[in-house]
Amino acid sequence: MRLPLATCATVALLVSSAPSAPAAAATDLQTLRATVKFPVGGTAARGGAALALKGDLLVDDSLSGFEPLTDSLRVTFGPVVLYDAASPPLGSKVRRTASGAWSLVARTAGGRFALRMQRASGRFTLRASGLDTGALREAGPTGVVLTMVFAGDASETSVDFVEKGKRHWTHVFQAPPRPVPGGGNQGGGTPPPPAPATFTTVAQGYNSRIQTFRFEVIRDQASWQTLWTAHAGSGTAPAVNFSTETVIGIWIGSRNSGGYSVTIRAAVPATILGAPDTPQGVMLDVLELQPGPGCAVTDGFTSPFHVIRLPRVDGPAIFELTTQNVVCF
Repeated sequence: MRLPLATCATVALLVSSAPSAPAAAATDLQTLRATVKFPVGGTAARGGAALALKGDLLVDDSLSGFEPLTDSLRVTFGPVVLYDAASPPLGSKVRRTASGAWSLVARTAGGRFALRMQRASGRFTLRASGLDTGALREAGPTGVVLTMVFAGDASETSVDFVEKGKRHWTHVFQAPPRPVPGGGNQGGGTPPPPAPATFTTVAQGYNSRIQTFRFEVIRDQASWQTLWTAHAGSGTAPAVNFSTETVIGIWIGSRNSGGYSVTIRAAVPATILGAPDTPQGVMLDVLELQPGPGCAVTDGFTSPFHVIRLPRVDGPAIFELTTQNVVCF
């Protein structure tokens, strides 16, 4: 296998009393981001093309009660059949989590297929390798139709890719622009997106005394010292100028082995639409890595964490946590 299989689950949480964001436009299937990578030379002999896709499926009764090993499932991408339960794969297995999510990993005649589904939210990730390169090339990157049939209920969407060179298609969902609240933006049109906020890592590692999940936003020295003592056990907290800076930290709790980590990948200024009196906040992109089947890990408990400081944030702090489970076999 040339590419690692990975499954992802994403959850966005808000640490504030600010109103939640409006729901996405009504649709039964939406692709948030996707990539197709073609092998050198474009021949199936070099392993075929690989697809990585993340999307949302409208939650309904058929999804909440779906059983991936017993109910019918068929997934197609343009002219390529990614998975069809009616044609038994060479090997497959299903993993379930306490939250009700499940992941199906299968070896097919063409390569490998992995689908992870969050029953509660409808968020899913899909990865497949060994795709028919010739068929995809002939179909072209524009209007590739993704179809998912769960127990007879079909959902589909058309995905428009941007072709970058001859080996890479990419797609990122662009939400329609929203009006500026309160009649602002007198120059007309949609204002440009805010520039990413810079941040500095204060501490990051795998062994914290904080053993439960915590997301902390610290704006004063006393609270910072209390948090640091809970995290490190002793010592003076690293210097922070709270007149101009804010500390944000995330701990994912105790894990029973190595191979786990958490990283704040980006921080972007965020404004709550419809609440003009709310100070500007920040949106954090957080990645948690988990070891999957076949991954070599160290023994012993770990407690991963990441703490950063960034320009002072007086508004709400929002984070989107993506959990990526890498399958190593």
